Amino acid sequence: MSFYEELEHQAADLLRAVFPENARKLNEQIEMLSEDERLRMAVMRSNFSSRGPAEGAVDPIERLRNKVRTQIQTLAGECGTLNMWISLKKPKIEGGNNFGVAIQKGVVRELQKVTDYCNKVSLQISTHETTRASQVRKTKKYPEIEDYRLSLEQCDEMEFYDLKEVTTNLRNFYLLLADIIVKNYGKILQPKSVKSSANMY
Repeated sequence: MSFYEELEHQAADLLRAVFPENARKLNEQIEMLSEDERLRMAVMRSNFSSRGPAEGAVDPIERLRNKVRTQIQTLAGECGTLNMWISLKKPKIEGGNNFGVAIQKGVVRELQKVTDYCNKVSLQISTHETTRASQVRKTKKYPEIEDYRLSLEQCDEMEFYDLKEVTTNLRNFYLLLADIIVKNYGKILQPKSVKSSANMY
């Protein structure tokens, strides 16, 4: 199988199977991130910060953070695959009916927006980790100062809501990208044809 055939196969698989399945999993993840779950995580994190984790225990927010980070990287990589696939479908530059080419460019712009979002959020997650580490140090160094403890609790609460929002955005990106690409599949495959009968199914 040639590179182009493999890329075609990967793109079709992403749109038919991977994107819908990832959206479904993310939706389940969103439903699990309830207020009760936030409170449960807050209690566990409070114990971690004051006494350190029990043997074998895992910080629940750290687990969620790492999971979301992996999901972000996965989506960014999948957008890169689709971007390459569409870019290789662009016809040579010439006059004539360029409506399909404009559609291709519009889809590529949407893919790039999602990729930029993924890169920005990955950086924000890393920054949050550094900020929290600094607050934990202050809390342990000055346990008598209540403001440090409250600041740490607020930091954890904000991270939970931020990660839930990111998870929701990832789910939405999967649904919206699949929708816009599937609806314009014919023009993406044959941007110069007046009437395209191409169908991804």
